[in-house]
Amino acid sequence: MSTFTGGALKLKGGLKPTGIKKKKKKCSTTTELVAVDGAAGKELAGGKEGEGASAPLAVEDRRTAAEKAANAHALKYEEARIRKAAAKSHRERIAEMNEKLANLTEHHDIFRISYTA
Repeated sequence: MSTFTGGALKLKGGLKPTGIKKKKKKCSTTTELVAVDGAAGKELAGGKEGEGASAPLAVEDRRTAAEKAANAHALKYEEARIRKAAAKSHRERIAEMNEKLANLTEHHDIFRISYTA
C-alpha cells in the first residue's frame, strides 16, 4: 500500500522566501553621460573660470566607413523614392494602375478600381 503522508510540493533549488526581491544594479553609463553643473563642471571644462558654459559632451560615432556609406546611400534613395511618390496625385496613380491592369491577360484579370466610389 501507499505510505503517502501529504504536505507541500518540494521543488529543486530549495525554498525561496517570497517577500525578498533582488535589487537591480544601476547602470554606470548614465552617471558618465550626465552633465555636471557648478564647480565640478568648471573643473571638467579645464579649470577656466571665464567660460560660462562648458562644451557639450560629444557622442562618439562608432560606425565604420562602410556603414556610413551604406547609410548615406540608403538616405539618398529614400529621398528619391519620397520625391517620386509625392510627384503624382492619387488620381494619377489610380489611372496608371488601371492602365497596367488593362494590359494584363485574362489570367490575371482583376476588376478595375474607380476613384469615384
